[in-house]
Amino acid sequence: EEYEKIINDFKRITRIESSNLNKLIDASIESGFDNELKYFKIEKIDLSKADFYSHVGYLKIALKAIFEEVKKRSSSPEKKKITIKYERSISEDGYYLREILITHHNSFPIKELGVLLGEWQQKGNMGKIKAKLRGYCHWTVETIIDDAPTKIHILKEKQTPDYEILECKPEELPKGFTHILTFYYK
Repeated sequence: EEYEKIINDFKRITRIESSNLNKLIDASIESGFDNELKYFKIEKIDLSKADFYSHVGYLKIALKAIFEEVKKRSSSPEKKKITIKYERSISEDGYYLREILITHHNSFPIKELGVLLGEWQQKGNMGKIKAKLRGYCHWTVETIIDDAPTKIHILKEKQTPDYEILECKPEELPKGFTHILTFYYK
């Protein structure tokens, strides 16, 4: 009993449970959007099912940077929709997978793939996101680049390619720019 407060404080910085993900997302959105939040339509799916371990402080900084990027690229009404989804699954090798998918609808990069691969390694908010998430999760982006549905693996295993062109039916094409944060545990 005498260590209960210390244990609970430690849990809050290392584990995200049910309603905590929604609170974390809300705080990150508010700080990332400032006063422009009222112009956006935000859909949240299954955030209450969250239960995984990570560095909560770093995740909050990374989420804020993601929402800052969304805000920068929301120049028209059709780019004012965001979907945030939490998914659970099990990998083929028995790991539990927990994913946060953040889709900025109708937003697609205009630079070529080679330029983006270089810039996203260190520059701006993408570099900040990478630095904060390194060692805590895998981070990929799905979007359309040069008219091709593309998945870019930013934080990944060494043997994973930097990117892949996706085989998609027209109805399965990326709806915008989607950040996928994947957390693994046994």
